[in-house]
Amino acid sequence: MGNLDLPYLWSLKQKGRTYVYYRRAGKLQRILGELGTAEFFFDYERIHKMHEAIPAQQGAALGSLDALIAAFYQSAEFQQLKPRTRDDYRSYLEPMRLVYGRLPAARMTSTFVYDWRDKMQATPAKANNSVKTLRRLFSGAVKRGKLPTNPASAVEALKGGSGWKQWPEPALDRCRQEATGSARAAFYLALYTGQRKGDVLAMRWGNIENGAVTVVQEKGGGELQIPLLPVLAYELAAMDRKGFYIVSRRDGKPLTESGFNAIWRRHKARLNLGLVRFHGLRKNATAALHEAGCTPQEVQGITGHKTLQMVQHYGRGARRKRLAERAMDKW
Repeated sequence: MGNLDLPYLWSLKQKGRTYVYYRRAGKLQRILGELGTAEFFFDYERIHKMHEAIPAQQGAALGSLDALIAAFYQSAEFQQLKPRTRDDYRSYLEPMRLVYGRLPAARMTSTFVYDWRDKMQATPAKANNSVKTLRRLFSGAVKRGKLPTNPASAVEALKGGSGWKQWPEPALDRCRQEATGSARAAFYLALYTGQRKGDVLAMRWGNIENGAVTVVQEKGGGELQIPLLPVLAYELAAMDRKGFYIVSRRDGKPLTESGFNAIWRRHKARLNLGLVRFHGLRKNATAALHEAGCTPQEVQGITGHKTLQMVQHYGRGARRKRLAERAMDKW
């Protein structure tokens, strides 16, 4: 990155132009402004602060939201989270901290949380995740006696904020027929094991034994034994083993998440897959298990969702479809 001695900088050349990103924990965030300008440094600092456990601002009152967030970053509960999860929490807390950091946390009510949520109503999933993060922040403060109540505990989620969408059948069929290489391997593993991207990229050939693949999930650390469906077993048998990892580079070395993301973007463009997201395949897998008549506990045994509520949430559409089919059969 030239003579700029800044951590986490990463550049990408496209169509004769150089774009600069903040690259950390497998994620890329575009830095605004021309390289080296005041706008560039301001935006870099904004992004960098979102990823760092920043101490409370000088002069911030004890009991302020600023101090509360700083203490949360230093807590054992936060430090034990996966790096990517910590970065996600910071991305939701830092914008609020910049605006309301000096306000007394004890005076924050559910109305305050609702107002903050509604500022993001154009992006419901982001708004709901922000509320969830606040709920965890305030819950820890209540347990430590820093707050009397949790003002985010009863704040409802916005509709349309369920996040990732299932892939439509045409996109699935196109991938089954035309996907190649590491993109094809990742697609089949995600669709037929229901695992997240990070867990798919971590799967090794040695994890497959007796017709099942062992997965230790990055999020939560739970271990799963997932039987291989015949369609997945067939795909795996047809793949070239170039290294220890099932999804790998051409030289057999493991792919980083950012490296895979670049491959996936090119793959999506080549197959004209539209707005589908890789994580949506996890929802397809969950819905398929529900449609097959699996109980929420059985689904959880495959996908590893933390709560049955989340499993049931993903299965609502599948249950409605099954009930409608039964109704038409009776008619």
